[in-house]
Amino acid sequence: MFGKKQIFALLLALLLVTSTGVVAVGASAGPLGSSTQAQTGEQTDVGDVDEADDVYVEENGDAILVYEEDHDGDDADALAGEFGLETQSGLMHVLYSGTFDEFEDVDQDELGVAGDLSVEMTPESVASSGDLTTNTTDDLENLEATVENTRTRTTASSSADVTATVATDENAPAVESATVDAETKTTASRFETSGSASASLPADSVAARGAGERLDVTITETDGTYDLDVSEQTTVFDWERDSWDTRADAEASLESRYTEVAMGLGGTADVSLEGYDFEEGDSEHAVSLEYTVTFQDVKDQLASQLAQQLATDSEFDLDEHEAQSIADRVAELEVDRIHYSLDASGTDLSSEWDVAIDNYDELVLGFVEIAESVDDLDDGLADQYDEIGETIDAQNEADLVRTSSWNLSLDVADGQTTYAFTGQSDADNWEAYVTELEDRGLEQYVGETSYEFDAQTVDDELEVNYDYESSQDEMLDRALDQLVQSAEQDSGVDEDVVETVENVRDSEFQVAKLSASVDEESFEVRSAAMFDDLSALEGVPIETDDDLTVTAVHGETDDGTTATYVTVEEFVGEDASESQIREHDRVGEETEVHEPGEWDREFPSIDDQAVQSYLAVTDDEGSLLPVDTTVAVALAALIALVAVGAGVFYRRRS
Repeated sequence: MFGKKQIFALLLALLLVTSTGVVAVGASAGPLGSSTQAQTGEQTDVGDVDEADDVYVEENGDAILVYEEDHDGDDADALAGEFGLETQSGLMHVLYSGTFDEFEDVDQDELGVAGDLSVEMTPESVASSGDLTTNTTDDLENLEATVENTRTRTTASSSADVTATVATDENAPAVESATVDAETKTTASRFETSGSASASLPADSVAARGAGERLDVTITETDGTYDLDVSEQTTVFDWERDSWDTRADAEASLESRYTEVAMGLGGTADVSLEGYDFEEGDSEHAVSLEYTVTFQDVKDQLASQLAQQLATDSEFDLDEHEAQSIADRVAELEVDRIHYSLDASGTDLSSEWDVAIDNYDELVLGFVEIAESVDDLDDGLADQYDEIGETIDAQNEADLVRTSSWNLSLDVADGQTTYAFTGQSDADNWEAYVTELEDRGLEQYVGETSYEFDAQTVDDELEVNYDYESSQDEMLDRALDQLVQSAEQDSGVDEDVVETVENVRDSEFQVAKLSASVDEESFEVRSAAMFDDLSALEGVPIETDDDLTVTAVHGETDDGTTATYVTVEEFVGEDASESQIREHDRVGEETEVHEPGEWDREFPSIDDQAVQSYLAVTDDEGSLLPVDTTVAVALAALIALVAVGAGVFYRRRS
């Protein structure tokens, strides 16, 4: 079909795509050709086309086809607005509004959303903002959340503070309360983390805990030898008593346990039992142990096994020397300390940990080299592995240090569970790290992002306010490169997808914006986009199944009627007569024909100045003005849903 429904679908899809930053339009954007037929499920052939209500023909044979349609139903007057696409100016624009009272099947109380949202995009930035109120569920109470993140050339930090109370159901945590505290510190080569956790169990779980459990383990490494210092108390049941009720039996059991582990790792284990106590019970007994375990030759054996596997596996293109070099790099990982303790007694559980690992960058680089040795590794993917090594070098040179801490707690009482989370992170020497990345040509890892998110429940509503802004040199080009690379690596992706992405790149996209406003009575959705070369997009100018080229489309909806104006190049020959015009498939018996020179009428067009003002574009060479900070990209989908809703309302009446 050649109608405004397909045209409007094209415009809406393009504007949503560009405004939310997903610039890869579908395999074909033409709504009047076969690709749109596939999307809409409608079949079209040259002999079954929409006949215009009016056709206005110019002297050169170009024409404006006019289609008018009255919308049936009690809500026919509910939606009003306009849309347009012009290849010459490179502009696309959609503006529609409606009132909920006039829609039969739409109830704002059921929709339960009100507020303002916007998304803006340029080739080097994405920005969004929103102020939204929505209905909440009876299960959620007392939500308060604040999340902030800032990453500039000089600083990188984030923080979060969230509390919420939800109704407790059968899937609720089987605890009365719990708390976890943790801290981490990372450099290019060292990882440290420490923390504690505690929990209080319901009284009816005491029997399951028995006499209690206790474990304290410390692991250290010296020149490839691992030492374990262990202190533990555990419950022993009657069926296993013979393995633990004497010191000799306990020592034999420990030797068997750790020798098996060592053999699996290709090394040996030496166990020394230093403390032993067995406490008799009725059917359950308690054994307390203190012992040390020394693992030898484990690291060397693991490195040898890895080297042998790499050298003999046909998937990797490595000789013995290369394989051993990679294995040795992996073996550089060094355990400074690993300490863990657990104490479970009655209804109370508590644990602590303290971990420090050195040279983990060598482990990462070793696995990178393994990945790069795969014969059929894609060149683009190989480049990404190379960049991982470069980023680690940059971290080392800049002495980048990242720290973070967080706390999570929950309390269960009176049929409700209250959760609380706080966390923060920071980075030292971030500016030096950014400089090192730029010196290595890794600008794709250098960008500026900031967002603020606040949410709270007020009575039975959830209020959300957020601002998001992200910028990076050649952001769009990099995103398109990734899309092309992903598509080329996926055999299931049609080749047309890659071609479409390339067309988007050639169109020289400048700016796009989408905004939506919803209140208790009405909504408004507006979107626009600007390209330097819109004709580079596949299907624009639109080529129809009967070889017409459409260079502009405009539509107006008002008072239950939509008029669509389609500008077509070379519709007929120059100075065509009415009889020649009526020979065209688009001209039917009831089509009113306006011959060249016999009409004088103004047709709708995009208001370039108004749209450029909306897009924050100046008239001098199309340069961009600064845009306001604006919505987390994760919430851009909400805007798209609102806009799609407007399109659905429209199509219901088409």
